[in-house]
Amino acid sequence: MKNILISLSLVFCISMARAQHIRKNYQEMTAMEIADYNNALQIFWNSGSLAMNNHAWFAAMHNTHFGTNIHWGGGGQNFTSFHRYMLLHWELVLQSTAAAYNYLQLPYWDWRIDPPKNATPVNIGTLPGFWAYSFLPITNFSTWTGLTRPTTFGPGLSGSLPTMASYNTALGQSPFWTNFSQDLEFNNHNGPHGYVGGTMGGGQSPLDPIFYCHHAMVDKIWQDWEDQTTGLQTTFPSSPYTIPVYNTIHGWGDNLDANVTKDSRYLSFRWDFTIPFESHDVWYAENDKVLLDGANGSDFFVSGNNKIYRYTTISAAPLGGSMYIGDIYRDAFNNVQLDSKGGFVGPAANSAHFRAGGDITLLPGAAFYSGGGGAYTFGIISAPNGF
Repeated sequence: MKNILISLSLVFCISMARAQHIRKNYQEMTAMEIADYNNALQIFWNSGSLAMNNHAWFAAMHNTHFGTNIHWGGGGQNFTSFHRYMLLHWELVLQSTAAAYNYLQLPYWDWRIDPPKNATPVNIGTLPGFWAYSFLPITNFSTWTGLTRPTTFGPGLSGSLPTMASYNTALGQSPFWTNFSQDLEFNNHNGPHGYVGGTMGGGQSPLDPIFYCHHAMVDKIWQDWEDQTTGLQTTFPSSPYTIPVYNTIHGWGDNLDANVTKDSRYLSFRWDFTIPFESHDVWYAENDKVLLDGANGSDFFVSGNNKIYRYTTISAAPLGGSMYIGDIYRDAFNNVQLDSKGGFVGPAANSAHFRAGGDITLLPGAAFYSGGGGAYTFGIISAPNGF
């Protein structure tokens, strides 16, 4: 039975707002989400020339700066920061392709377990459940100029997929620069690019939509690494550290500092320069659970109004996906445990809406204050798009 374990009154949501970024494994997506995601990709691809925010613009910018510090071939100082902004940028533009798609979130490809590590090189389409078969098959993108994938992929070819051991080794690296960042790129990032091959194997890799699912997993590891520490451990070689592409020298409207990317829960960004900066918070769900909590010794404070935190999965009918809010962490067995790093606070005069297909559980460290027009609502949803 699905419950909302809270002491607050439930009220109807009267406004519509873009959902906050709760990224989940693509294997948790509903059939409707997969269809909408692929439709949004097609709109995105056909959006025009190399103008900023066009699908091909991302690949061109990545390729132009491939040998600079966005990868270790050019020093690697902005490997994590550049790709974190690029993922958010891509996600926002994808959501803007149609009003019906503004609920979409960027899924991640958990290559630690998918596909099975004992799989030998196979022909595309013979691993049911794997992205090449069910989620982002090349047949969906046959008209995308410049996108290629080999007909055979797998271990022993151009690259191998990281394992749970690779992930755990990265989490044990310290300090951030250069130990963690280098291990993240060499031992968790590089292999999947070669494993997929084709366009994914070079500087134009953002032409393949798998790129973004792969890099969302890389970004998740960075956030996981930060979450297990006390105090932000990411330290870039210099400060301020402007990011290639996302600075005025390269035609962007603002100079974005890498230091602002240290915590995915606090990302100030705008891709349309006619609007003010917006505060974005990105969370990573795993195994049917999303944990909304503070980290690194401080509470997370909701900023802005009418934010929507939405999480559904296909784990249970009609929709699953459990949301936990408080001062918590995920142990090695995916159990939710209490910690003392920081809770989740909804200040007065702000509004936020929490929607899940499974349970919504408030735990110690969750605090919500109403006043000045602010409101916090909680609800179990049964429609795939959650609205």
